[in-house]
Amino acid sequence: MSISVTQVIADNIKKQRNEKKWSQDDLAAKLQIARPTISKWENALSEPSSSQLAEIAKIFGVSTDLMIGNSAKKPEKIMIVDTSVLMKKPVLINELDDIVDEIIIPDIVYKELNFQKDKNTRGSQKQKAWLAMANIQNQLEKPLTKVKMIETQYKHDLNNDEKIATVAKERANQSLLDKIYVYTDDIYFSSLFENYANVKVVTPKTFEDVFPTNNEADPLLMQELFSAVKLNNADAVKRIDETRVDINKLDSETGFTPLILAIRNKNIKMINCLMEKFPNLNLETKDKNRYIFTPLLNACQMQNLEVIKILVEAGADVNMAGSGTNHGNTPLMVCAWEGFIDGVKYLMEQDVSYNQQDNNGYTALHKACIKNKYAIIKLLIPVTDLKIRDHKHRLAIECIDPNNSNSKSLYDLFIKLGKNNE
Repeated sequence: MSISVTQVIADNIKKQRNEKKWSQDDLAAKLQIARPTISKWENALSEPSSSQLAEIAKIFGVSTDLMIGNSAKKPEKIMIVDTSVLMKKPVLINELDDIVDEIIIPDIVYKELNFQKDKNTRGSQKQKAWLAMANIQNQLEKPLTKVKMIETQYKHDLNNDEKIATVAKERANQSLLDKIYVYTDDIYFSSLFENYANVKVVTPKTFEDVFPTNNEADPLLMQELFSAVKLNNADAVKRIDETRVDINKLDSETGFTPLILAIRNKNIKMINCLMEKFPNLNLETKDKNRYIFTPLLNACQMQNLEVIKILVEAGADVNMAGSGTNHGNTPLMVCAWEGFIDGVKYLMEQDVSYNQQDNNGYTALHKACIKNKYAIIKLLIPVTDLKIRDHKHRLAIECIDPNNSNSKSLYDLFIKLGKNNE
C-alpha cells in the first residue's frame, strides 16, 4: 500500500515540529498563517504550496526533498553519551566526532557534569567535569556541529539512568533505520532497551569491537612521527598530516606511543604539541614495556610533576593502574614507591583511591613502608585504612624493616597518627 505525497508531507511537518518542540500556533506564527492551516496540513486534508513548502523546510533547517520524501536517507549512527564515560574521558566528544553522525548530550548528563564541577571538593573529578563541559560547549559552537543538547520532559519517578534511556528511546522511535548507541560505563543500561532492536549499549570495553580503529595509518608517516618525537623535533610533528597517522600506535622498537616517548624524553614542548595537534590522543593507552604503564604512570615513574599536572588537567584517570609486572600499580603507588613526595602531595589533591591494592595486595602505604619513605608514610597514614592486609596477610606497619635505623620512629608515627584513623 503506497502512501500519498500529501500524507508524507503531513507526517514530516508534524515530525519536524515535534522535534523542535513547537506547537501548531508556534509554527503558524513563524509562517505568518492561521493555525487551522497547519492542522489541515498535518492531517493530510490539504498540502502547502511549493513556495510554502520551501519556507517550511527553511524554518526546520531541512531540504524540501526530505519534506516530500524524495531523499534517500541513509541510516545514521547516533551516539548518546552517559555521564560516566565523559567523567573518565572529558575529550570523548572530540573523538566521537569522526566516528558517528550525531552526538546527543541529554540535559540530565549536562546537569550531572555541572553538579560534579560545582561540588565543594577538590580533585580531578571537578577538573574532568569542567573539561567535559568545555568540550561540549566548544563543539556546540561549531557551525556544522554534530552535537545536540536534548531537553526532555521526564516522568517524576525516573532515576537519571532511566532519563537518559528515555532520550535514547525517543530518538530510536524517530527513525527505525538509524542505529542508536548509548555509550556508558554502566551495564545496567542493557536491561532498559529489551524491545528496541535499533538501540545498542556500548561500554569502554566493547567500544573497539563496535567501532574498530582505522588501522590504515601510513607506515612511512608513522615512521616519520616516531623519529620526530625521538629527536624532539616538534616542528616536524606539526607538519605531519594527522589524518594519516595513528597517534595511539605503539612504536615497534620501544613499545611506547608518541606521547609516552615524549614523556620519557621529558620534553614538555613535544607533549603539548602532541596534545594540541591530535584531538583523538588517548591518555589511557598503555605501553608494551615491563610494567605496561599509561602516560600518567610513566610520568610518575619519571618523577615529573609538570607532566603529571598536564596529564591530569587534560583528563587522565588518576586511579588507572598498570597491567604488567606487579599489575595494579596506580599513580599514587608509583609515586610512593619512588619516594616522589611532590607527586604524592599533588595526587592527594585529586580524587585518588588510597585503599586500592595491587596484585600483591599492597596499598600505596604498604609500598611506602617497604621502601622506608618516612615523609610519604606520614602523609598516607591518616587517609588509609590501616586494617588492610596484603596477600601475605601483612598490615602496612608490618612491612617496615625492623633493621632500618629509623624503624622505631616509623612505628611511633603509626601509633601517633593511627589513633586518628581508628
